[in-house]
Amino acid sequence: MNKYFKKMRALFRDSEINKPLNNQKQLSNMLTEISILWTAWKGENIVGIARALTDYGHVCYLADLAVIKKYKH
Repeated sequence: MNKYFKKMRALFRDSEINKPLNNQKQLSNMLTEISILWTAWKGENIVGIARALTDYGHVCYLADLAVIKKYKH
């Protein structure tokens, strides 16, 4: 597992969102097979992620919004 996926796994764990953290293939698919992926960083650390599905014309559905607990306001 590369450094990027380790950071994503840690983000989901620390945000307390229920995701398949021990299944590398499933987590990889979640991050690569999504329409839109936004991330929030504080320096070198990822602190948030949002994943969305869209048809790029009419609709966009937010699939996940995860923020590390200490950065939630």
